[in-house]
Amino acid sequence: MSRKLLISAGIILWCAFTASAESLENNRNGVQAMEAGRFDEAIACLSQAWQERPDNDIIKNNLAVAYNNAAMDYEKKGDFDTARAYLQKAAALAPDAPAVKKNLAVLLTNESIRRYNAKTGDDIAGMLKDALDYDDSLAPTHVLLGQVYYDQDDYAQAKEQWEKALQLDPARDDVQKKLDKLNREMAGDDHLREQDQLHFKVRYEGDVAWTASRAVLDMLEDAYTEAGHKFGVYPAEPLTVIIYTQEQFRAVSGMPDWFAGEYDGKIRLRRSDVEGDQKRLRQIVYHEYMHAFVHSVAGNNVPTWFNEGIAQCCENMPGQPALNPDEMRFLKNRLAGGVPDMAQIDRFFASRGSEEDVQFAYVYSKAFVAYLITRGWDYNILNVLNELKEGTSIDAAITAYFFRNVEQLRDDWLFELKQNKGAP
Repeated sequence: MSRKLLISAGIILWCAFTASAESLENNRNGVQAMEAGRFDEAIACLSQAWQERPDNDIIKNNLAVAYNNAAMDYEKKGDFDTARAYLQKAAALAPDAPAVKKNLAVLLTNESIRRYNAKTGDDIAGMLKDALDYDDSLAPTHVLLGQVYYDQDDYAQAKEQWEKALQLDPARDDVQKKLDKLNREMAGDDHLREQDQLHFKVRYEGDVAWTASRAVLDMLEDAYTEAGHKFGVYPAEPLTVIIYTQEQFRAVSGMPDWFAGEYDGKIRLRRSDVEGDQKRLRQIVYHEYMHAFVHSVAGNNVPTWFNEGIAQCCENMPGQPALNPDEMRFLKNRLAGGVPDMAQIDRFFASRGSEEDVQFAYVYSKAFVAYLITRGWDYNILNVLNELKEGTSIDAAITAYFFRNVEQLRDDWLFELKQNKGAP
C-alpha cells in the first residue's frame, strides 16, 4: 500500500474583463502571486477581488485555481488538513471542475495510504469512501478500501473493491493475487466457527476441538503481554487467526508443506500443529504474532531478514534468544561455503524454492538479530522499527542506533562467531 498519486495543478485564468480598477488590480496581483508560488497571498488578493465582484466568473475561477494550487503546496509540506480544506473551497467555487474533484480523491487516497502504512489514524474506510464520492476512477482507492474491508473480515466488500480496481487497472498483478487468494478463502469460509478473546479472534473448522482453538487464543494473549513487556508497545488493532487443514493451508497460503504458519494481515495456522505438540505450537503462535507486532509498529518497510530475525528471537519470550546445537552446526556448515549479503538472505526467503536455503535464511537471520540485541538490547530494536515506519532505510536506521552499518555489524558478528563467542 505505497502507491502515491499525484495532484494536478490548475490552469491559471487571466482574461480581460470589465471591472473596477480595484478589483482588476486585486485579480492581477493574485494571479502574479500565484505564478510566483505565493499561494496564500494569491488567495487573499483574489478573495478581495471576488468580494468586490461576486458576479465575475473569471475572478471566481482564478480563486478556485489558487486554492487548488495552494492545496498542492500544502500537500507537499505534509499539511493534509489545510490541503483538504483548500481543495474543498476550490470544489465549492468550481463544483463542475472534474480536476478539483479528482485532486480531492487523490489527496484523501494518499493520506489513507500513509495512515494505513503507519498504522495511525482511524476511519480510513470513511476517508476512502469520501474519495470515491469525488472520483471513483482511481484504482489505488479501491485497492486500499478492499484491504481495509479484508482486514475487517468483510470478504464480500473486499472482493467488490478489488474487482473494481482490476477493471480500472488490469495490469495490477498484485491485486489479482489478492483476489485469487480471497476467492480461495471464501470457498470454505461459510462453515468456519469463531471464538473471540480481548485482542484476537480465532476462526476454525467445526471439527477442530474447542479447547484447541481456546489454547491458541490463550497463547496469543500471552504473546501480546510478553511482547508488550519487552518493547512497551501494545497494538490496539484486533487480529484474526485462522486454523486450516493441511490441504486448506496449502491452497490458501500457497506455502510449501514445511512452512508452519503465515502472517499476511491474518495469522494462518495448520490444524495438525494446533492439535500437536503444545510447546512447538507456542513457538509458532509467538513467531506469527511477532510478525503482526512488527507490522503494527513499522508497517511494510521492514526487510524480511530483520522481520524473521525478530520473530524467531521472540519465540520463547520471556526467555532470551538462543540457537540450539543443531542450528549452530547448520549455520557454520553453510557459512563455510561463503557469506551472503543481507539482500541474498531476503532472496532466499522470497524464493521458497529450496527448503535448505530457507532454513539457512531463518537461522542466519535469527543469529544476526540476536547479536544485534546483545549489542543494543530490545529498546534499540524498537527504535529501528520506529525509524523504518518513517521510511528510513534499514542501513540508516541500524546505523543511527548501533553506530555501525548493517554490513559492518554483520562482519563483527561473523568474526565473533569464528571465535566461538558470537552466537547466542
